[in-house]
Amino acid sequence: MPLYHLSNAQRKALLVNGQPIILALPIPASSDPEERGDLLAWARAQLPQDVRMLARQAHCDLVTVAPKLSGGRANLTEVLGDILTGYVPADVYTIAIDACLVTLRPQSERRGTSPRPQWPLNVIHGGKPLIDRDA
Repeated sequence: MPLYHLSNAQRKALLVNGQPIILALPIPASSDPEERGDLLAWARAQLPQDVRMLARQAHCDLVTVAPKLSGGRANLTEVLGDILTGYVPADVYTIAIDACLVTLRPQSERRGTSPRPQWPLNVIHGGKPLIDRDA
């Protein structure tokens, strides 16, 4: 069973609209993918089978996040916060999360897209989803 699950919007962007996406896969404290050898192979093993071969690049980096202040649907952003890119004002509280940034590119990619890193929908850890979507 894959560890990370994509949202319907991420699947549609990738599989229907032909847009690349960049997923930020939080790295569990008990796991060091760089010690596993091939980081791309590690990332592919964490993704659902129908999209894992669309993973083209992977690298580890610290992702800067800010707490999600508004309510919304239960997803990983609600737990970890919004991923920030570019300029961050000094008065915004942020933390850094160790993540594997995986670029998924469809076979026939449309031009003019510039994806931003985003969290997957949910994480399965110890056989249980981190976020109970029924709650």
